[in-house]
Amino acid sequence: VLKNSSIAQSEMIISGRVLLSAFTCWIIIYYCVFRSLRSVGAVVKVCFPLPFAILISLTVRGVFLDGAVDGFKNYLIQWNTTVLTESTDVWADATGQVLYTMSICVGVMTTFSSFNPRSQNVALGKTFNYQRH
Repeated sequence: VLKNSSIAQSEMIISGRVLLSAFTCWIIIYYCVFRSLRSVGAVVKVCFPLPFAILISLTVRGVFLDGAVDGFKNYLIQWNTTVLTESTDVWADATGQVLYTMSICVGVMTTFSSFNPRSQNVALGKTFNYQRH
């Protein structure tokens, strides 16, 4: 977000790209929240395919970089499993990643549950209400 200034280490300059991205996100959020549900459909039509387009473009770019073939060989063919047995840091990092991922999933489940009536038995119920009418 902030770039180091060449003048002094204590002075920081805000990155223009990050500021523009944050401003764009705030405009999209404003459009969704304050312009009612009809505007959410328009935002979703743009924002839903956008991550897929970015992922495809980054994949294509990565395939044509120098050393990409060596990277694919190391990732898919030549596995170095000695790191797993020699160091406990790998297991500690993996456990932290699992717990972090679970915390994100619990947040999503809390969001989904907020759309259900309090009287609905989620454990035994067959359907979830994702939209209120």
